[in-house]
Amino acid sequence: MKNKLICGLFTAFYLLSLSACSFGGNGGSSGPYVPSIDNSVDLKDYSEDKYKTSDDKYYLSDYISFIMSVKGYYQINIPFTLDKNNDNLRIYDDMYFYEGDYFQLMSKDYRYIWARLKNEKTQYLTPLREQGEDIQVDVKVSGIYKIVLDITTMVMDFTYKSAIETPYYYPFEDCEIGTLVDGKVSYSSMDVNPSNSDEFVIKNYEVTSGKLYSFYNKFTHTSIYKLTVEENSKEYVSNTMFDTAVIFNFDGEFNIYVNCKTYSLRVEVSDPSILVYHCLTYKDGEFITLSPVDPEVPYVFEYEYEATSDVGGYGVVSDDLPKFYNKAYQEYVFTVEESSLLGSYEGSYYFKKKGFYLITLDLFNLTLRVSEMK
Repeated sequence: MKNKLICGLFTAFYLLSLSACSFGGNGGSSGPYVPSIDNSVDLKDYSEDKYKTSDDKYYLSDYISFIMSVKGYYQINIPFTLDKNNDNLRIYDDMYFYEGDYFQLMSKDYRYIWARLKNEKTQYLTPLREQGEDIQVDVKVSGIYKIVLDITTMVMDFTYKSAIETPYYYPFEDCEIGTLVDGKVSYSSMDVNPSNSDEFVIKNYEVTSGKLYSFYNKFTHTSIYKLTVEENSKEYVSNTMFDTAVIFNFDGEFNIYVNCKTYSLRVEVSDPSILVYHCLTYKDGEFITLSPVDPEVPYVFEYEYEATSDVGGYGVVSDDLPKFYNKAYQEYVFTVEESSLLGSYEGSYYFKKKGFYLITLDLFNLTLRVSEMK
């Protein structure tokens, strides 16, 4: 599922990478290709404020593009300043990178990629190469970095300036939500929230539990934003093991909000009456599907469970409380009501003695209650 979801997004970029490699432009293990760059021709003034972190003069290159993917936001042509004593050194300062991000240099004609570091034996950054060709520099440690490119060698030096105490994310300009439909990603545009210009919103959006949903930039879809689900939305939606996708616990229609500055995701149920809830548990080597107790109350499930273990007959170590999952086999995290029937250890619950129990699950409020069956 993951590969199908994301492969189309990076096809264009991947082909460009292959194109660069096929030209043999990086020089393999012998070192990177070094173009002849004349600053008087190559440098273009940069006047916008988006990437400026100082009052120094900023430039863009007519030949080389600094490319980075930060929290999934794919950006090209990042501006730089010049070293005051050596204008062959281009400085990308106060760069916020997070673990899993990457950056690279690419020629504007897509023929060459550079990802060489002056010091490659480091815990912070690591170059990625395939068959000796530069691909990108992967970020291993989140932090604020200074990257210095020497255009006479096409090798980058870097300084890890500090850890990130107050997170900063580069604001993105647009957003679409997408999911896989009939083998293709189907996209729906999100609009700027009229009551909050930092948010994008889509209302009455129909979702299906078990599908992966991701958030992209418009048109090229080269960015897949890595969002964090807000606490008050985690009963409906959660991040998955794929940090570029989320999954909904229920079928239904939702109002979905994405903040372009905090990279946070929040959702609201647009019509609670049409929500469809799913609950699975694992028994005898397979997943079984539970049904709601009352169709009029579709979020309440019951499960009869027999606890059979009672080590030593002392009633102190017995069966663990079974786990329950959504349709994508992700575990629900319940608030367990206090009960004399249950013990707890490091956040896990177990039955204090063997016997027959009725477990009542409220998927709307994510609460769990245990009672003893007579």
